[in-house]
Amino acid sequence: MVVNTTSEETSITERASGVGQLADAADISGDGVEARTSASESTTLFLSVEGAVDVTVEVSPDGGETWYVLPESPAAFDAAGDDAIKIAYDFNRIRLSASDGTAVTAQIREVV
Repeated sequence: MVVNTTSEETSITERASGVGQLADAADISGDGVEARTSASESTTLFLSVEGAVDVTVEVSPDGGETWYVLPESPAAFDAAGDDAIKIAYDFNRIRLSASDGTAVTAQIREVV
């Protein structure tokens, strides 16, 4: 005897997230600031600046051997302000540098 059944497959995926402070009202001109990142599905960079400045955003897919300037870079500010940049590339290091000594606060949020 054959019995007809209906089944439903449900998959629940947990997501973890992390927030990292890259700079806290700091001068990131010169060598800038660099951090490791994790393999994530979504990465957002949050910037807050205290005056006019350009912030260059670079990423590395190979641990810092090779750096690429993102097409979204530089984040240009004509005055003090905030911005958020959604980064849709695979990378494992990020580096930020500013065009001058203007104080920059930068946070990165990753969702894995």
